[in-house]
Amino acid sequence: MAFDRMSRADASDHSPCVGHCTNDEDGFCLSCRRSGDELTHWRDGAARLRQAAWARIPAEIDKAGLDVMRLPLNPDDIAEIAIETLDEGGAWAVGMSGHWAYGHDLTVDDDGVLTAVSADGDTTITLDLSGKMRALAWARGDRALKDGVQNLPILIVVPRARIKDAPATSPTTLDDGRTDLGYGLPSLRVLDDGDDLVMESLLATARMANASAPPPHASALPQGASATPPDLTLPESYVLAAVLLPKGEAPLN
Repeated sequence: MAFDRMSRADASDHSPCVGHCTNDEDGFCLSCRRSGDELTHWRDGAARLRQAAWARIPAEIDKAGLDVMRLPLNPDDIAEIAIETLDEGGAWAVGMSGHWAYGHDLTVDDDGVLTAVSADGDTTITLDLSGKMRALAWARGDRALKDGVQNLPILIVVPRARIKDAPATSPTTLDDGRTDLGYGLPSLRVLDDGDDLVMESLLATARMANASAPPPHASALPQGASATPPDLTLPESYVLAAVLLPKGEAPLN
């Protein structure tokens, strides 16, 4: 049976907060769509009230013109869904706009560290789900959150505050001999590792054998290139680490 993305909606330690609070004059949060009273009493209120809020919030987010919603999932849940995604014919995606790597078949499940290979065997993706992360449902295209989050793509994101180092903006040789190609993306490094091209997010590594790189440094990137698909707007408090794509989902742009 597929893991229920909303199974922990009654838990006091899971909230819809996306870390970017914008309140109106009545205390209503325009980001997570909760009232001031819900915000104040979220942890000490009744479980049924949290469930009712979670049930209402998807339609509220749709109405506001937003397309992502935080899910009440812990790291073990996210790992289970990542495995389930592959078992059901879906894929993992890591990369940047215009250049994505995909993993389709699970090869390693080692205490929160998961590895998958692409259908042709040329790409390996490793997810380290032992760190701090969140899962967001993404109502991609013309879909709506209110219609259900069970079959939507899942964004694995990390708080932006966890980025510690400034990105390289020109090719730089690292201590281990690899070359950071200098894309200037704070949440993604693109590396030349001999015959392989490597893309590293805060939680995922994609290694592509004999792959050609996009433009060689940040100044040559296509205008607007980023470590997110162009049709996705993330809350500014998060950066993207990986995307879980259900079976039949179109490739990322």
